[in-house]
Amino acid sequence: MEGKLEQHILSLYIHELNHEPKQVTCRFLNSLDLYISIENPHSPSEVFIRNYGSTHVAEHLGNSLNDIIKAKFRQLFIHSFDLPVSHVGILQPDRPDLVYFLISFYF
Repeated sequence: MEGKLEQHILSLYIHELNHEPKQVTCRFLNSLDLYISIENPHSPSEVFIRNYGSTHVAEHLGNSLNDIIKAKFRQLFIHSFDLPVSHVGILQPDRPDLVYFLISFYF
């Protein structure tokens, strides 16, 4: 199941953001929580703005894209996997090349 989820999430990034993350990892922590790690999640637009524009604008764009991705994850799990989602959260690690999502389900 985790491998199938990783493929769907990678496809979502490629089709929605025109960007292929270096690695997507999904792990169920228990029967109700899914941990998703995305390495190199930043879109080309974010990278361009960060390198040649404003860090503040790039962070705002990244946060906005993550909010959209959260909604897309909710749709993916509900419609493609019939998993009832109760919460989608984002955890920002100290490393700027990673983003973590925590998806909680209810049964």
